[in-house]
Amino acid sequence: MRLHALEESASARLGLPLVLARADPGAQLSLSESEYLCLSAIRQERRKRDWLLGRDALKQVLAALSREEDTSAIAFPNSQLSLTHSHGISLAVGAAISATGIGIDYEPLREINRKVARFFLSEGEVAWLAQQPECDRNAELLHLWTIKEAAFKCCPANAGMMLNDLTVVDMDAAATEVTINGNASRIALACYVYESGWLSVAAFQEKGGA
Repeated sequence: MRLHALEESASARLGLPLVLARADPGAQLSLSESEYLCLSAIRQERRKRDWLLGRDALKQVLAALSREEDTSAIAFPNSQLSLTHSHGISLAVGAAISATGIGIDYEPLREINRKVARFFLSEGEVAWLAQQPECDRNAELLHLWTIKEAAFKCCPANAGMMLNDLTVVDMDAAATEVTINGNASRIALACYVYESGWLSVAAFQEKGGA
């Protein structure tokens, strides 16, 4: 299903017209021959389910953008499309005009090992997290994870990049920017509470861009 309210909000925050869609677990997908070949190459049933959910979300976005709905040739990172799936929820985003890079990430609230923070947060982000009320730290850690993941996904050349190469400008803001170590380009970021979790959408802005 289309997420029209989130589309409108994220489009305004990122300055880019976007389409967002959520997969329908009961959808009967029409797959191309190439897509069937992609599906048959997946051995694990859970991964097959995730792949099918992702295709449904992507096909909804592609249809809204009046683009060919065969997803078999789509590779990520992608300048105009991004996909996320976690715990049975799959979401896709697409830019309605030419873009440099788009990213999306969703995580449901759950308990995680806070020791992972040192692997993807900067010293400043770790210090900010430590200042949050104890009862909120787990949720805020997941919040920062979705921001970093969405930002990473939107980077056109993210091969070899680490999440701690990215720095969140304002951890308290619903609309913020992410900087890239050693790179003058920036990333616009919109973050939302969604389905008892966090949803982040990011757009890459090249050096000198708007």
